[in-house]
Amino acid sequence: MAKFKNTDPNQLRMHVLDFQELFGEGHPIHGFKKVIDRIDFEAFERNYQNDETGRPAISPKKVVSALFYSILIGNLSMRELCRLSKLRAELIYLLDGEELDHTFISKFRKIHKRRCRIYSLKRYF
Repeated sequence: MAKFKNTDPNQLRMHVLDFQELFGEGHPIHGFKKVIDRIDFEAFERNYQNDETGRPAISPKKVVSALFYSILIGNLSMRELCRLSKLRAELIYLLDGEELDHTFISKFRKIHKRRCRIYSLKRYF
């Protein structure tokens, strides 16, 4: 009788993501990043005062890019964004592998409420 590998589809696996291979030259993520790179995040960064103590914060640029990209793909749920930040290659790429949690997103939106309104998608897209 022939032998076959016994694999478990529920087994957790680790995969290495090669973003250059995954997102070829024509992928929309590159245009999206160019738009995000044009935004001045200095006003966002003034709210952080962890120079000498405290844990390094996630860059506001990364968080805003994840929020905007999430909206672009049709997701308006912040809890879903947190879930997708671990699963979608585009979000992993934009966040440099940082994982978001809904408490952090909620605090971020409250702190930067006024600035997030100023940087609406209509202005750039």
